[in-house]
Amino acid sequence: MSIDTFESCQVCDNPGYSIFGRKTGYDRTVTYTFKKCGRCGFMWVDPFPGYGVYDDKYYRGEGPDPYVDYASEYETGRHGARLPEFKNLWELTYNCILKISRNDKNLKILDYGSGAGGFMDSARSKWPNEWLTDAQLEIQGFDTGSYASRPANEKKFHILTESELNSLSGFYNVITCIEAIKHVREINLTMQNLSRLLKPGGLLILTTGNMRSLAARIAGMNHRYLIPDIDISLFNPACLAMLYWKHGLTPARFKHNGILEYNILKSIRNPRLSEIAAAALPVPGFKRFVDMLYGVSAMPCAVKPQA
Repeated sequence: MSIDTFESCQVCDNPGYSIFGRKTGYDRTVTYTFKKCGRCGFMWVDPFPGYGVYDDKYYRGEGPDPYVDYASEYETGRHGARLPEFKNLWELTYNCILKISRNDKNLKILDYGSGAGGFMDSARSKWPNEWLTDAQLEIQGFDTGSYASRPANEKKFHILTESELNSLSGFYNVITCIEAIKHVREINLTMQNLSRLLKPGGLLILTTGNMRSLAARIAGMNHRYLIPDIDISLFNPACLAMLYWKHGLTPARFKHNGILEYNILKSIRNPRLSEIAAAALPVPGFKRFVDMLYGVSAMPCAVKPQA
């Protein structure tokens, strides 16, 4: 099957799909089709737009996604609205490592889709020392965008090449895959790799949009996750869990408070509305309501069963 178009679902192999909608790409020269599996609800984009869009313009927020400005974060080291997201990720990572650190003195974390290195930068500054004793903790990254090598060359992070990644197996205690799976065309190959890379008992922290959420259903083709140049693989909780099981992983759910907070704030471009939303975050029940609306915590992460 050509990577340019898929005529059957990658998750459940169902040959039946419907046309969810069509959109013109960022450069207005190509019209893309959003296809939806009639069995599991997985959605994908045809034809495949390629990965060339992830250039320096994209990281400056001048590409198809206006909600990113990773270049400023990289240059200043200040992550602003992303700090609650990074804190949430580190808490999940930290809690997982605490459970396994007694038996493993060589602890490894992989940020898959590391981009400009924001999470790695934040995590490195938060590494506690008191519980590590004689353990060694290292965070590594992997990406293919135009910033892929910069965190390695300028901030001395270990950013793996594709050949290095393919040579590893059962290597990482925790893998983070934050808003990256939606950019991936061959999701089975990606999930197979993530499963292979995890140690038994390891945790995959994966976040992506919930296309079965109330917000997604209300917005339809106007949903902010439907940017065809970059949002090419779209999930709901059931089909994501199905993909995990298919590749030997067990779904696990967590409460994503900080990740949810970041998703709220980054979606609001109006500064005044952003201030109002930030003020509303501590109000009891507000984040819970938004979580129900967008279904963030309903999207499962995964663990690799012990052998």
